[in-house]
Amino acid sequence: MFEIGKNRPDLFDIRAHNFSGGSPDKESFVTLPGHCRWSALLDVEGRGYSGRRKYLFYSNRPLLIVDDQWREFWQDGLRPMVHYVPVRSDLGDLVEKAELLLNNEPLRREIAENALAYARNNITRESAYR
Repeated sequence: MFEIGKNRPDLFDIRAHNFSGGSPDKESFVTLPGHCRWSALLDVEGRGYSGRRKYLFYSNRPLLIVDDQWREFWQDGLRPMVHYVPVRSDLGDLVEKAELLLNNEPLRREIAENALAYARNNITRESAYR
């Protein structure tokens, strides 16, 4: 992923985060609201599932989600290319999918709006209780 980002700085701003003592370093850390400065967001699992994914659905940005094995209760109704843009786990189609989003503003806006509406209906305390 870092190699792809290095080769395509026009498409990606990919950063590594060093956590020491449970806290990220201040230079590379981006707050959740800070993610909203980009036109699309990429979510990749770390050493386990992506705990931030549910928050990113509230960003009103389209999400590129790298395929992973982990699922949470709210993900069952998600549809690729409706609520998010799927990316293969080997990242072989990452550049293609990023270009598709960044070069198609209506699609970018539609996926972002669908993702936000999905979040408002499915990523809530009430839906967790159900």
